[in-house]
Amino acid sequence: MKVTEEYFTSIVNETKNIVLSAVKKHLIDYYSQYIDDAVQETYLRAYNGLVKEKFQDKSKLSTWLYAIARNESLRMNNKLKREEQKKDKFLLFSKVNEKYEDEVTSNFNVNRIMEKAILLPIKYR
Repeated sequence: MKVTEEYFTSIVNETKNIVLSAVKKHLIDYYSQYIDDAVQETYLRAYNGLVKEKFQDKSKLSTWLYAIARNESLRMNNKLKREEQKKDKFLLFSKVNEKYEDEVTSNFNVNRIMEKAILLPIKYR
């Protein structure tokens, strides 16, 4: 089946409320700023699925799109959780590294080193 722009536009117009409600229901509230991204990805996947003839008319198109929206929302939840975990690990590493650097610098006394350097022969200073 050839998916024309007009045909796909009509699908979006007929199903946007269903897709939006699926995304809102399954996307974690904390990530609500990503609702538009999940809806957009849902329709992108649906378009690709229609072009590849993955929709087989065994169910209603709206049911198929709801499932895609649900799966995309769950996928996005997992992706965003992983990104947060990476960020948290980085921040933790940064704090540990900063603490270590502070300890090293506090033990690093420039005046003491200069006093010792003066004792060296000129050739080695």
